[in-house]
Amino acid sequence: MIRQIQDDAAWREYITGLYERHSRKINLWREFKREGVTVKREKKDITVELRLA
Repeated sequence: MIRQIQDDAAWREYITGLYERHSRKINLWREFKREGVTVKREKKDITVELRLA
């Protein structure tokens, strides 16, 4: 729902901040992955990938 309300840049910033604070919440990120959102950390960079449905 938040993804539909915010523009893409604001939504990605929100997800990145959420991941920085809660990266170890495996069940939360599993839900995101089910919805087509993959968040990855490589060194200090966090990337958000979207799967188009």
